[in-house]
Order: sequence, then structure tokens, then C-alpha cells
Amino acid sequence: MFRSTLRLAPTVNPFDAEGEPILFPDDQDLRFVHPIYDAEGAWQLNTKSLNVIANVFLNYKPTKWLNFKTQFAPNITTQRFGEYRGLLTKSSRNDPSRIQSHYQSDFNTAYTWDNILDFDFDIAPDR
Repeated sequence: MFRSTLRLAPTVNPFDAEGEPILFPDDQDLRFVHPIYDAEGAWQLNTKSLNVIANVFLNYKPTKWLNFKTQFAPNITTQRFGEYRGLLTKSSRNDPSRIQSHYQSDFNTAYTWDNILDFDFDIAPDR
């Protein structure tokens, strides 16, 4: 939106006789769309993410010299991305056959699971 605003020639008229915005106000340079279309939502992005990192452990000591620890650490990531380019955008150029919509969804899991067994005893008695 800002790039089109800065690159449009200051001498072009961005509105027609009825006061409606013109999609491509500069007939000589069709690279730049009227910025008001982007501002009014002709092109939309939607991204949502969730990242969960946790850690759970259990420590068990069945005897004085034996210790068991199990530790579980999951990492869960989910992401959703959507994009819509409506009729009045640079890519569609006011042609209904060129309207675009994209959707992508990702879900990833990973984890670390540690099991540690500790022995703490003397083989030979103290003298």
C-alpha cells in the first residue's frame, strides 16, 4: 500500500468523475494499484500460530541407593496461514478469473523423553 502511494505520480487523478477510486490511476504505468483498495481489504492475510513447550518429570526412589527419573518434554507447533487477493488488486487486475485464495495449515510435534537410573552405593565397605 505504501509503495504504491509513494510511486504514483502526483499529477494523476485517483478518482473518476463520480468520485469512485480508479484501480490503475496512471494509464502510463500499470504497475501500481490505487492504495485505497489495499486499505479497504481487497488483499488480506491471516496468520495464526501456537507453540507449546512443556516439561514433566517423575522421580522415584525405591531404595536408599537407587533412583529412577523419567522426564518428558513435548514441543507442539501449529500454524495456519491464509491469503486472499480479491477482484480489485494488482494481481487480479479487475478480472474475476484471476482472484486468488490460498490456505496452508501445519502441525508439528517433537518430544524428548529421558529415563535416568542412578546407583549410589559403595562396593567395598569403609575401613
